[in-house]
Formats: sequence, C-alpha cells, structure tokens
Amino acid sequence: AYLELLFFLRGEARIDTEGGMLATSAYDVVAYLPGHEHQETVDLRKHQEIVCVWIDCGQPPAAREGSFRLRDKQRTLEWLFTQLEKEYRGSSAFSARLVQCYLSAIL
Repeated sequence: AYLELLFFLRGEARIDTEGGMLATSAYDVVAYLPGHEHQETVDLRKHQEIVCVWIDCGQPPAAREGSFRLRDKQRTLEWLFTQLEKEYRGSSAFSARLVQCYLSAIL
C-alpha cells in the first residue's frame, strides 16, 4: 500500500476525494492514504509545478479520512520537497540516504 504526497510549488488544482472536494494552490501539500480514491483536475492555463511522492507503507493504516491538505505557510516543506527531488535525481553516494532523511522529515 502506498501513501501519496503531492506538493504544489506552482499552480492550482481541484481534487475530488471520497471525503469531498479539496481546492489547492501553491505551497499546499496533499496526502492520500492508501486505498482512497481521488481525481485531480488541474488548471492547464496556469503553469503547474508539482512534486509527487509515493511511499510504500506496507499495510494500509486504519483511518477515517482518506486525504487531507496542509498549508505550508512558512515554506519549510517546500525546501524539504525540493531537496528530496534533487537527491532522488542525484547520483552521489549519499543520495539514497538523503532521500530517506528528507522523507522522514516530511512525514
């Protein structure tokens, strides 16, 4: 089962989930718990930049809510997500370990 995280660096989206509709904009993090249906609709007239991460979390957690949104007002998560993406694409000897560290910090 996978936890899916989306970080919106730029752009907007409307996300329909089992629990209702989420409206997102820049610096929002959206998390989808495993097994919960969702449909993302982005405004293609606007520039979109989204970091998407899937995390294998083993067994799905028992949760009432299938998705939620966090606002990154201090932009701390922005730094973590951009570093995560940079190291994921990187090829240094420490990239894999840094990816794990950034994921832990985000979670």
